[in-house]
Amino acid sequence: MMHEKEIIRLRRKRIQSGESLYLDSYFKGKRRYEFLRLYLIPERTKADKLKNEQTLRLANTIKSKRLVELFNNKYGFSNEKPEVNLIQYIRLVMENKEKQGKTGIKSTFETLIYHLTKYRGERILLSDLDDRYTKGFVLYLSTAISRTSGKTLKTSSQHNIYTSLKTIVHQAIKDDLLTTDPTQSIDPPRMILPHKEFLTEEELKRLIQTPCSKEIVKRSFLFCCFTGLRISDVRELTWKKVIVEEQGVHINYRQKKTKIENYVPLSENAISVLPPKDDKSDSDPVFTLPPETTIRKTLKEWMTNAKIDKHITFHCGRHCIFSYSLKISSLYESLY
Repeated sequence: MMHEKEIIRLRRKRIQSGESLYLDSYFKGKRRYEFLRLYLIPERTKADKLKNEQTLRLANTIKSKRLVELFNNKYGFSNEKPEVNLIQYIRLVMENKEKQGKTGIKSTFETLIYHLTKYRGERILLSDLDDRYTKGFVLYLSTAISRTSGKTLKTSSQHNIYTSLKTIVHQAIKDDLLTTDPTQSIDPPRMILPHKEFLTEEELKRLIQTPCSKEIVKRSFLFCCFTGLRISDVRELTWKKVIVEEQGVHINYRQKKTKIENYVPLSENAISVLPPKDDKSDSDPVFTLPPETTIRKTLKEWMTNAKIDKHITFHCGRHCIFSYSLKISSLYESLY
């Protein structure tokens, strides 16, 4: 049986990637385990050792908070906020999300850390995150300088940085390190949407009539124009997802970005730009596209040859949606 000073113990559980930290509580004959979602990694370098020290400090802070909460309830004292360093906490969240396979997280949170440090330094505590601090951070972002370009942050960058802070706040609430959301009542940085290029019907006709150095790029771009698909969805479209029925042809696919299942009837235009299936299997891709750099270069050359002086990307194409307004089936051999 534990003595009162050992009511809550910080323990470790060995896992494949290192050790998982958890709290083992025993009070009034009841045992409770709380896994902290904090992990120790093998110490191969000095940096690994430093990370583990930071993780243990945070784990012990949470342990102390649980003890305070326990004795508050026992003796009727008022609650106290845990003293957890904000920058340290962001780094730990970043590392845990990386372990979960979330790519791109490090760059996003490093940018947040950079600007939070510029704003108020590294010694800010989670418990100091209030409306005043958050409102001041939004004001700071409006004139902040990018750490990479040396220029004032774009409104989209300001919005993304603030969204990252909200992610941290919500995680801290889940971890019982914050009780309120200081970002809830604050207006986020307002985004000024950039001008979006698009193709007119006349320009699309010119593109169709203009040769392209890579036919598969031409067909896939026109397919986006006639269906509204993203290039990521076009890349993953297989012949199995192209369904031919008496009523017509449609595709069933799950959007890569939103994970939403979609049913899209194909117009004559969309069908006409599908490449020949020939002897391809159902698991083969419909459009075998080259790398992104090649696609951009090919599109630029194609636009220039068609006398279109616009910066057109696949994303522009998907917003055209010329599904039924233009008849072009005579320009391509229909697949069906």
